[in-house]
Amino acid sequence: MQNMSKFRYFLGALALVGACGDDTGVGGSGGSGTGSTGADTATASLSGTGNGGSNSATNTGGMSGTADGGTADGDSADGTADGCGSGEEMCGNACIDTQADTNHCGSCGFACAEGDNCTDGVCGAGCAAGEVLCDDETCVDVSSDPDNCGGCGDDCNGGEMCVAGNCVGDCPTGSELCGTECVTTDSDADHCGRCDNACDQGDVCGGGTCGSDCPAGTILCGQDCADASNDPNHCGGCDESCGADQECLAGNCEGGAECGQEPKPPGGECPAECDQCDDTTCVIECDGDGQCEGDTIDCPSGWACDVQCGGNDSCADAQINCPDQYACDVTCQGGQGNCSDATINCSDDGACNVLCGQNGACDGVDVECGGNECSAECPGGDSPPTLDCGASCSCLEC
Repeated sequence: MQNMSKFRYFLGALALVGACGDDTGVGGSGGSGTGSTGADTATASLSGTGNGGSNSATNTGGMSGTADGGTADGDSADGTADGCGSGEEMCGNACIDTQADTNHCGSCGFACAEGDNCTDGVCGAGCAAGEVLCDDETCVDVSSDPDNCGGCGDDCNGGEMCVAGNCVGDCPTGSELCGTECVTTDSDADHCGRCDNACDQGDVCGGGTCGSDCPAGTILCGQDCADASNDPNHCGGCDESCGADQECLAGNCEGGAECGQEPKPPGGECPAECDQCDDTTCVIECDGDGQCEGDTIDCPSGWACDVQCGGNDSCADAQINCPDQYACDVTCQGGQGNCSDATINCSDDGACNVLCGQNGACDGVDVECGGNECSAECPGGDSPPTLDCGASCSCLEC
């Protein structure tokens, strides 16, 4: 009897140990426990489910206890750019160009500061439409800024105006200055009758008055009713503009400098673009092989210009921009292919001359003539340039 009591006591102790075998899972449920007695085994179990993962304990020796904790799997979300165009990313539910979007610059959700632009995925200060950044800090309108006329650092001479990116002394006869433009108020729909008096959309300007139809004897150029016989901005046809100090007579631009001549440049301190200055002529030297190949060569305003291309391919594929009002000479001699495939942009008012040597010096050269004399000389005769005579008063090919 005493032995039987000891046996029952032993079984009860084992059942208690089995019931306490596990307390799983943070936040798990209390679970349930069961026990059974028999000749050899008794089991007790406690189970719970929680975020903490799973735990179990098993006790053996005639009584077993088990406890299983719960399992938790984190939610998964897959981001995909399926359906977006090249260079775009899926930001939320939209395909975004993160290289240019100011609200998602460089990556989704990264917004630029107000007023900044997003360029190549980097936020930075931006310029207004029609302006360019000069000196990495100032936005300027190069079409009207006399200190940056046509490009950064291209300043006009004292008293000159910057009109449409060109330095001019006076507006052509028959036009007047409205802001930074020389306009004909008789026909200009943005300045009809007076500066800044714009016609309504769909109306035209004729005789200084806005209306629906052009007066007799005029032609429609956009919204402008122009008298092509005397309108300096539409002389002889739409958008055919006369130069400074000229007037439109019977459809032809007259006056100003005589053909082949231009006023003497003012000169002054030799500009940085010049390798040397000879009186009022800026000399730009490209004498080494390939020295200026593929470059853009800008002659400074207020100076005549002499570009010397003396080495092999020294000015090949270059773009040479002549000064606005003064003479421009380009010499391609002393090597092979000196100026091959180059483009020479003559000014509207200055005379322009190209001297070509042998050995393909001017092979493929394109000369865009202005309104003054335009000429080419080819002593070797093997590679004459192509002259686009345009409105040149005199065009002399090789």
